[in-house]
Amino acid sequence: MLCTVCGKETANPKFCSKSCAASFNNKLYPKRQKHCKKCNILVPPGRHYCVECHPHYRDWSKSTLAEQKQIRKYQPYSRIRELARTAYKNSSKPKECCNCGYKKHYEICHIAAINSFEDLTPISIINSLDNLVALCPNCHWELDNGYLTLVNSDFVEVEPKPSKRAREIWAVYDLRYISANAATASISTFTPRGKAATATQERAGR
Repeated sequence: MLCTVCGKETANPKFCSKSCAASFNNKLYPKRQKHCKKCNILVPPGRHYCVECHPHYRDWSKSTLAEQKQIRKYQPYSRIRELARTAYKNSSKPKECCNCGYKKHYEICHIAAINSFEDLTPISIINSLDNLVALCPNCHWELDNGYLTLVNSDFVEVEPKPSKRAREIWAVYDLRYISANAATASISTFTPRGKAATATQERAGR
């Protein structure tokens, strides 16, 4: 007996395997397909509308930074970062750290920070591929904290300038250090006078 689908010899009456039986029956009795309720095009299982006809569909590329801040009061940039990861994943850009070449894990970083754009800037401009770069966590931290900078598409290590907060902390620390040294110096060079001097001399003569 030959299989109806692949033509192999088989002891079964019609098919040699379940795979051949399934492929034959699926063509003869196709599964039910879902169509969009509005435009009647095919949609994936579990959905009732296509992307264009969905009542809650939103074109995030045309949304602005101000709209995101209104939608998400807590962490308003989280959605922008999610869209940036998706855009970079679907692109042909290298899926590794562009600075050190680490391949096991990378993060998508905005070259120009999100908060540097104006509120009316579309997300498509913020998440343009020219503004996205893949970096490992260490290089990402160095770029955010000023230890790396991008010069002619190449990363260069630089010595970061201390932030205003850091300068304030250092200034307070320096004042405390100077005052502590001054107190130590005043104690070490203290010369007793009056009754204290007399008592000191008497103790020294014993």
